Amino acid sequence: MIDTLRILESVEQFYSRSFDKLIIITIAIITCVGVIVPILVTLYQQRLFRIESERIAKYIENNLEKQINTAVEEIRDEYNQKDAEYRKLISISEKSFEKKIAHSEGGNYQIQGLMILEAGDPLTAFDCFIKAAINQINSEDELNLRRVLTMICDECLPKLSKNDLEKHDFIIENYKKLLSTLELANINNRYHDDLALLKSSFKETSNR
Repeated sequence: MIDTLRILESVEQFYSRSFDKLIIITIAIITCVGVIVPILVTLYQQRLFRIESERIAKYIENNLEKQINTAVEEIRDEYNQKDAEYRKLISISEKSFEKKIAHSEGGNYQIQGLMILEAGDPLTAFDCFIKAAINQINSEDELNLRRVLTMICDECLPKLSKNDLEKHDFIIENYKKLLSTLELANINNRYHDDLALLKSSFKETSNR
């Protein structure tokens, strides 16, 4: 009987101590869960926040760079367009200015040629008319060009000889320049007859 009581007492003490340990372990686990888990969750959230922040920052950076590049390209295209328009206007202005100068010089040489021819110097008048014709081609002054070519063929060359031309090589060079300039302007053969008459008249003078 006494042995049985002792056994029961031992068993009770064993379970009592085990239950106390279980309670202590449970409390410890709950305490760890209540303290460590929130810390781990906080650390995990911070890591997720950092990763997400980096992703968002990179996304913003990439988009911003694209927007900047797009803006730069638009500005460059606009500048190139304005620059092309500006250069075109300058080119048109320069050509217009050059034509006005050529028209003025053509008129001056034409008047000089008429005055010199009137004074009895067909050779110098021929040279003046050549210069007048070149400028009138460049200024597209077709009316006065035809008048000057007529003066060359009808009033100057018939009064000159081969000897007159050979003494003044620069006049022959100017004549060749007139021919090449007139040939370049001979679009759709608009100066075909004028060229033929000019060459024929000069050839007759060279053989005289």
